[in-house]
Amino acid sequence: MVIKNAVNERKCADLTTLYDQLESHLRALDTLGRSKEKFADFLSPLVESCLPEDVLRTWERHTTSSILNNDAELPENSQRSLENLMAFLRQEVNGEEMINLVRSGFGFQGKVKREVVNSERTEIPSAALIFAAKGRIKCVFCSNFHPSQDCGKAGRMTREGKKTAVLRKGLCLVSLKNGHMAKKCHSNVRCVICFKRHYAVLCRELLNTSKNVFPKQVNFNNYKLPTQQIPPLLLRFRTGATGVIADIKQAFLPLSVRPEDRNFLRLLWWNIKDRSKLEFFRYCRVVFGVTSSPFLLNGSIRHHLNSNEYQLESLQTTVEKLKRGFYLDNLTTSVESQEELEQFKTQTMEIMNAASFELRCWVHIGVQDQESQSLIAIKWDTETDELYCVSLQVDIGFSETVSKRKLLSMVNSIYDPIGFTSPATVLPKLLL
Repeated sequence: MVIKNAVNERKCADLTTLYDQLESHLRALDTLGRSKEKFADFLSPLVESCLPEDVLRTWERHTTSSILNNDAELPENSQRSLENLMAFLRQEVNGEEMINLVRSGFGFQGKVKREVVNSERTEIPSAALIFAAKGRIKCVFCSNFHPSQDCGKAGRMTREGKKTAVLRKGLCLVSLKNGHMAKKCHSNVRCVICFKRHYAVLCRELLNTSKNVFPKQVNFNNYKLPTQQIPPLLLRFRTGATGVIADIKQAFLPLSVRPEDRNFLRLLWWNIKDRSKLEFFRYCRVVFGVTSSPFLLNGSIRHHLNSNEYQLESLQTTVEKLKRGFYLDNLTTSVESQEELEQFKTQTMEIMNAASFELRCWVHIGVQDQESQSLIAIKWDTETDELYCVSLQVDIGFSETVSKRKLLSMVNSIYDPIGFTSPATVLPKLLL
């Protein structure tokens, strides 16, 4: 409310609405344990800063006159001052409602005096506002606000049409900016297709066709694995009597990239003979760390499991567990008995080895002298078959002064996707 009133100084809400908002916020703070008795020193100036200027002047005159006339004593603490302020606002609201009732009930048609507001903007623009205004770049090809080199409409235009649009607006053919021509441009722009000094949208090697070469909008979030898959995965891990985990060795290495798509995975590296020169290299395999790589890995695994040769009735149970048990390169599932474990392990390794996926680090309960394992960032004690959301090395009892940084580090170190520890972690998060 303070920031809103500071930004929209000329659009202050009426006193009734403002009082209702303040009362609701104060009650919400009381519900969360932030009572007026504890935080009055902090809440009192905040409430005053939310008031309009005329109401604040009236409140100051009311306080001063009450003290001079010995009608009220000077508040000993901020809690008393906050209670008096809310009582004063309640009286003002009641008085305003009574005036409105009298005017509407007796047909009062008099003109209400309104404050004359100057329509001219007198505020000085801040640095953030100037930076935000400069960040709105207008496209050359579609006149929308985005960089011209990322325009989706440009993919449906011919190169001559794009060049004409750039020259008509007096822009540089290299950087697509105004103020200079291409001959005097000092930009380090390089095309990812032909490596010349221009953006890929103006490359000659692109076909002059109406086909949309550059998509309108590429949302890489659609190719990410949703974190909502983790809670069901952990619940299925507890379905059977024996939990089983494994992971794929060098999971992205068996996935090859098509030769026509390798230009999008280029990198610069020094020449082996002459270190002063740079060379372009292309990745032939799916790169670990690229946004779409997890999607490609899990899509490849599902495509392999959907092959006709694995649709046999004897393999259906194993295939279904593999489809629902993989998250990235980690396999998490459960079985009912030791015989089922051996059969599942044999069939799984046979199926995955056919696609050059080597499963390793098989872990299950019942193995002696086995260290605690990581189950999707959760600790799993294989001897006691218990899951830990908090690391065993965390020392909760601090011998030194507890700071906000230390408390924040401790709270954020707890990874609990299911939410078992929420009753204990919600209070520290509220304090921060």
